[in-house]
Amino acid sequence: PLRNFAPIPRQPLPFASLLVGSDNDTAASAARAVELGRDWGSETAILAGAGHINVKSGHHRWEQGFAYLYRLQSRIEQNARKRA
Repeated sequence: PLRNFAPIPRQPLPFASLLVGSDNDTAASAARAVELGRDWGSETAILAGAGHINVKSGHHRWEQGFAYLYRLQSRIEQNARKRA
């Protein structure tokens, strides 16, 4: 069971974020992930059939995860250029 995640913040995060969830994650439903993403001001991506996204579920060197990371980095850089 998950521990040390309580209380879960319900206000926007003070930084750019991307929440990646799955439609068959046993730890958090897709609806819950979308709700948390909305609360946090995060872009949210729900993957089909990915399970719980961790190494135990087979997500070792996860190329799709790197793609999401690069997308978030690009968004951060674009926002920084707009503010400059």
